[in-house]
Amino acid sequence: MYHFAPRVIYVERGVEQMPLTHHICSRFPTTPVLLVDDYHHLPTGAGNVKSRFRQEKRALALAAKRGAWVKPVNREKRRRHQRDFYLAHEHNCIFDCQYCYLQSYHDHAVPVIFVDREGLRTAIQEVLAAFPEDECYFHGGELVDNLALDHLTGFSTFIIPLFATLSRATLELRTKSNQIEHLLSLPHHGRTILAWTFNPDPVIRFCEHGTASLQQRLAAARACQQAGYPIGIRLDPVVYYPQWEEDYQAMICELFRSLDPSLISSCGIGLLRYMPELGQIMRERFPKSRIWTGEFVPSADGKYRYFRPLRLHIYRKLIGWIREVSPHTPLYLSMEPPDIWEAVGLRAEWEAGK
Repeated sequence: MYHFAPRVIYVERGVEQMPLTHHICSRFPTTPVLLVDDYHHLPTGAGNVKSRFRQEKRALALAAKRGAWVKPVNREKRRRHQRDFYLAHEHNCIFDCQYCYLQSYHDHAVPVIFVDREGLRTAIQEVLAAFPEDECYFHGGELVDNLALDHLTGFSTFIIPLFATLSRATLELRTKSNQIEHLLSLPHHGRTILAWTFNPDPVIRFCEHGTASLQQRLAAARACQQAGYPIGIRLDPVVYYPQWEEDYQAMICELFRSLDPSLISSCGIGLLRYMPELGQIMRERFPKSRIWTGEFVPSADGKYRYFRPLRLHIYRKLIGWIREVSPHTPLYLSMEPPDIWEAVGLRAEWEAGK
């Protein structure tokens, strides 16, 4: 797995004396530190899309949070009486997955760490107070890989013990990393779900650059199960390519053979999709990638997806393989309309989550 060492650290004025700023900068004593007025506008240089991303992903920004720490998730619910939110504690990622939607999401690709994180604790408590009758599910991995920089930020040692004290709150930390040793002794009381994105090794090699291998992710998930954490399996995005059937079937068998089904909280499935602006960036950066094997067509929500018959075929295959080896694992689809759920045999799961 890729070990990050920034070539420059941008520090926003006003956070120079923050303890986390000192801690992170001390880890890279020879790296230049530049003071900036606003992390949105960094002097990262010009160039074409490829060179700009290459430069920006080799930098790091430390900043103060402006705006909400916690935001509502505007997508399908998975359970009645559950409210979904995501944490906005970091932006961008040191990994370089070809399909990543963050490529078109922010002003730049520089990883940003908000160092005044005590505000996050208050924001979580305010959400719980606002919805006293509901379970609240907090997604940590919407804007960042949760463990990619955890060795620098110590975010997990801050957030997991916090959720261990909250009775109506569940935290999901999603990752493609295998750096989990520091998590194993943390008090979590089952309130944190550690979720891994799993793909076959060919997909990891050709489009999930810098991430842990399948075997490394699986070993990390197994160790966290042994420490009592519930585990989430995220087959998202599933990528179509000529050998996809044999590779995904073998991977699914290995996942459910290696992990304890009773500690798998759910399995989410989603196929590769992208907005037009993301597709343009992907084609400029990775014009010869195998992700372009399938035929993509525009959908009602503006995203490009695989042609519907192919989507249904892939979903049915994946669901069938999972049901064969783990019939009781809860399944859900990522960002698909109800007619797709029904067409692949998950109408009951959709109805349960309305």
